[in-house]
Amino acid sequence: MFRVSILASYALVGVVSALAFAPHINTLSLPNPHYLTKENKVVWNANSVDLDYNFRKNEGCDLVTFNVVGSSAGSEEGLKYIDLDGLPEDFNREPGDHVLNIRVLTKGVYYEYITLLTRHLCGDTYINKKFVTVVNPNEE
Repeated sequence: MFRVSILASYALVGVVSALAFAPHINTLSLPNPHYLTKENKVVWNANSVDLDYNFRKNEGCDLVTFNVVGSSAGSEEGLKYIDLDGLPEDFNREPGDHVLNIRVLTKGVYYEYITLLTRHLCGDTYINKKFVTVVNPNEE
């Protein structure tokens, strides 16, 4: 009887563990459109934020949208940006190593942080991913 109780306990722990990790296992199997994101430079100005990042884009994923979101006093809003290398909005880069060099237009609004979001089509699956979140140095 004691052995049955121990086996039942182990089985219960196994089931609970599997249920707890199941959502994470599913996200591990999704394609990763970009990685190795590395900050080169972030400069906060009165009316803008200049962002310069290296990253690597993987094969098999096409950029659908690139969005910039600012958070101020608990609310979020979409922000405009200018690509300082002259690339058009939502430019779909080839696989490989790249530099993202943009100026986010804040128009003098104080943002606690700014987040860059991407949406890629990888095969027949849409992948929404945070590229980076940049925290205002006055918040640190």
